[in-house]
Amino acid sequence: MPPKKDDRPRVWVAAPSSNEEPYLQCRMVSDSGEDSRTCTVQPEGGGPELTLPTSDVLPCNPPGHRPDNTQLLYLNEPCVLANIVARYDEQQIYTWTSRILVAVNPYEEVDVYTEKHALSLPSLAPRELPPHAFSIAELAYRGLLHRRESQAVVVSGESGSGKTVSMSHVIHYLTRRTGGGSSSIGNIGGTALSNGLSELVLQSNPMLEAFGNAATVRNHNSSRFGKFVRLLFDTGGYRMAGLRMQTYLLEKVRVTRPAPAELTYHVFYYLLSGSPAQQREEWGLKSPTAHVLSAPMAMPSGQTAVPLSAEHCAASFDRLTSAMKTVGIRPESQVAVFELLAGILHLYAAHIHSGELSTPPSTSRVTHPAQRASPAAHAPAPHSSPVSETTRQVRRPLRQGRRRGRRRVQDHRRRRGLARAGAPPPAPHLPPSAAGASARPY
Repeated sequence: MPPKKDDRPRVWVAAPSSNEEPYLQCRMVSDSGEDSRTCTVQPEGGGPELTLPTSDVLPCNPPGHRPDNTQLLYLNEPCVLANIVARYDEQQIYTWTSRILVAVNPYEEVDVYTEKHALSLPSLAPRELPPHAFSIAELAYRGLLHRRESQAVVVSGESGSGKTVSMSHVIHYLTRRTGGGSSSIGNIGGTALSNGLSELVLQSNPMLEAFGNAATVRNHNSSRFGKFVRLLFDTGGYRMAGLRMQTYLLEKVRVTRPAPAELTYHVFYYLLSGSPAQQREEWGLKSPTAHVLSAPMAMPSGQTAVPLSAEHCAASFDRLTSAMKTVGIRPESQVAVFELLAGILHLYAAHIHSGELSTPPSTSRVTHPAQRASPAAHAPAPHSSPVSETTRQVRRPLRQGRRRGRRRVQDHRRRRGLARAGAPPPAPHLPPSAAGASARPY
């Protein structure tokens, strides 16, 4: 015989602290009426009966899920969470709560950002828009176009919730919607200016992530800074006319003293694992584990952030140099930036001894970490210079960057002088390491 159908009403109660779930679904066993202060419930699937205050028992919605939490029959906390979980189990990571979009990070690639989905949104009414990051961008664009008012999209959440990825999808859709990018949405053609600005917006993201994101215990791509992006449109509201980007609250301590079990910024790992081997040898760089700043340091419990793979760093380094070129950073300026990063890696490993360990006593001495274990490292060699190999490693890339900076200033002054005299300006001076495309792919 088929099992007897349980017609008792379903309810939610707070789960015990030992339970992984915050709420427990139960069946109502007895209720003495509206005047009763207690009722008896039994957990779904069996278990001992519980007698609880009536105020602690919350009604449960019928089976199924809704795309908008405001469409639920009962709008209490466990019902909202159950609706989001039911949609998440079906690979639907977005849920509306009126005009607010709730996103759950799947921690994997999901096929929900397709070209077909983006092209279908402009023809839908506001109430027909599905819960999606593209829909938020579409609503913001319509408010700008029809109401002629500035729009704001605020992305907030805890670390690892997917704020960086969500905002990148919003910006990507807006640039496409206004005619920018490789293809447009909504039959709006982009001008050369709007296309160029759209490309700048999209290419700025790899740069910001490289210099402002880091791996933590909870999130492998955590943004350690705040970002405010302002997109400016023409008077008709159809095409992008300008942009302003502001960053703030950068976590500088991650360069001087990273927390245990966490890593420094991505760009150091891109440089150590993704830059050309010839450049790494010239700058005295080795593997990430060989440098004090980039080596992962585990907590006493053994927990630590997962370092980026060499393949990922190589691809990200190429993407970073391409983005820097797109936004107007010349190859020799890119080299100067990477040389400065190499100097920071060497400088972080330097150990400065106090005056009593050096000769003469009024000076200090810098040693390499590998020299600290040897007692001979603390004894000054006769007729030796106080500048150690570590100091030379730090000064070498910085000195190269200063020389290139002086050459650029001299070239600029020489071109200005010749232009005033009416002579054609000479070709800009490039260092040998940056002149050939085969020597450096960026």
